[in-house]
Amino acid sequence: PGSVLSENQHDPDAKGMKAPKGDVLYQFRKDVRTGQLPAVSWMAAPEHFSDHPTSAWYGAWYVSEVMNILTENPEVWKKTIFILTYDENDGYFDHGCSYAAPDPQRPETGRSSASIGADGLEYTTAEDEVRRGVPERLARSGPIGLGFRVPMVVASPWSRRGLVNSQLFDHSSTLRFLEHFVEKKFGTPVRETNISPWRRAICGDLTSCFHPHDEVAPSLNYLDRNTHLKAIEDARNRPMPGGFRSLSADEIAALKDQPDLLRQTVRQESGTRPACALPYELYCDGGIDVEHGQVSLTLGAGQSVHGERAAGAPFNVYDYRDGGRDMQAGTYAVAAGDRMDVTLPPADGLYDVAVHAPNGFYRVYREHADRVALRSTCHYDVGGKGKGRGIVLSLTNAGKAPLTVQYRVGDAGPLRTVVLKARGHQEIRLDLSASHQWYDVTLTSPEDLDFRHVLGGRMETGKITLTDPAMAG
Repeated sequence: PGSVLSENQHDPDAKGMKAPKGDVLYQFRKDVRTGQLPAVSWMAAPEHFSDHPTSAWYGAWYVSEVMNILTENPEVWKKTIFILTYDENDGYFDHGCSYAAPDPQRPETGRSSASIGADGLEYTTAEDEVRRGVPERLARSGPIGLGFRVPMVVASPWSRRGLVNSQLFDHSSTLRFLEHFVEKKFGTPVRETNISPWRRAICGDLTSCFHPHDEVAPSLNYLDRNTHLKAIEDARNRPMPGGFRSLSADEIAALKDQPDLLRQTVRQESGTRPACALPYELYCDGGIDVEHGQVSLTLGAGQSVHGERAAGAPFNVYDYRDGGRDMQAGTYAVAAGDRMDVTLPPADGLYDVAVHAPNGFYRVYREHADRVALRSTCHYDVGGKGKGRGIVLSLTNAGKAPLTVQYRVGDAGPLRTVVLKARGHQEIRLDLSASHQWYDVTLTSPEDLDFRHVLGGRMETGKITLTDPAMAG
C-alpha cells in the first residue's frame, strides 16, 4: 500500500502524518496467501501500530488488516484462532480492583487453598529486589500480579456472535491455551513451568471462549488504510472536548446520598450482549458467629455442576471499619472443589464486609454482632422443583428469639417478609430463568436498621446467557 502524505515522512517538522511506504504486514500476508503460516504465530505490533496513547494512529487499521488477511482465504480462516491482547492500560479507568497474591508474612492479606501450595511465589519483597540489583531506594515489596484489566478479543470460527466472556484470565492464559491446543492437536503434552500454581488455580485457559464451529468467513467492512489515516489527520483540527466542570461539595454529597442520581450524570453504552457459559460455581456463606461475636465466611468453588471443567476463583474480601474510614483487604484463592473458612477480627459496633469475585459475584454483610444473628447462604437449586433454573436462599437464625427478615429481589421487586423461629431455618427458592440466571437479593430486618446482606451474581448452568441486565442502562 502507498503512504499517506508520504512526501513528509522523512521531514519531522513538516505538517502532516507520517506512514511507512512499505507493507508492515508483508511477511504475514505472504505466509497466509501461500499456506506457509506456522501452527502458532506471535505478532507484536510496532510502536506506532500498538494503540498506545503516545501513538494512537495506526492501531485500528493494523488489527483490521490482520483480520482482512486471515479471512481472504476461507481454507485458512476455517482453522484459525486469532487472539488479540494488550499489555497494559495504565489503570486509569478500571473500577474493579485486581486480585493480588497475598503477603505470606501477613495472613490478613489473604491466603490460598492448601492444594495450590505455599503462598509467596507471586509475591516479591524489597530484599529480593535488592539482591537482583534494584537500588535500595527503589526496592519495594508487593504482589507480582494480577494487574489492571485489559481488553482481549478472540476471533475464530469457534467464537462467533460477539459473546462477552467474564471469566478471569491473564496473559499466561494464552500460554495455557497453547498447552491445551498442542496436546489436543499433536498429542504431545507441554507445560510452561513458569506459570505458578496460584495463577493456574484462579485464571482460566481461554477454552470457555469457544463454542460450536461456524467456518463461514465473516463479512466485515475492513478499514482502508489511507482513508482511515486521513480521518485521523483531519481530527487534529477539531475543537478539543469541553464543557467539563468540577462538582460542588453539595453535589458530591447528594450523589453519595442518592447513588441512583449517578445514572443521570454518568453514562455507559446501553444494552446487553450474549455471554459465554463459564465454568464457575462460586459460593460465599456468611454472617455473625454468635459464639465468638464476629463475622465468619465460607468461600467455595464447587465442582458439582461443571465437574472436571470447574474453575477455581479468587475472592477479594474488604473489611470496613470506623464508618469506612479504615479498611483491610485480602485476596483468598480457592481451588476448584475446595472450600475455605475466613474469620474476621471482632469489631467495635458495626461490621461492614464486602466480598467480590469474578463474573459479577458479590456479597455484603453489614450488621451489629449483638442484634441480628442471621447466617445467609445461596446455593444452586440442583434438586427438586425448578431444578437447574435458580438458586436456594437459606436463612438461619442463630439467635435465641424469633427474627423478622425482609428480602427484595432486584431494585424493583416486592418486599417480602419471613419470620424465623429461634434457632430456626428457612429456604427460599428463586427461579432465575426470567433474569438470564442473574440474581440480586437484599436482606434487611426491622430489628436492626443497619442490618443488610446482599447476594448477587450469575448462576452458571453451562449454557450461553446474557450480560448483566442491571448494567444495561
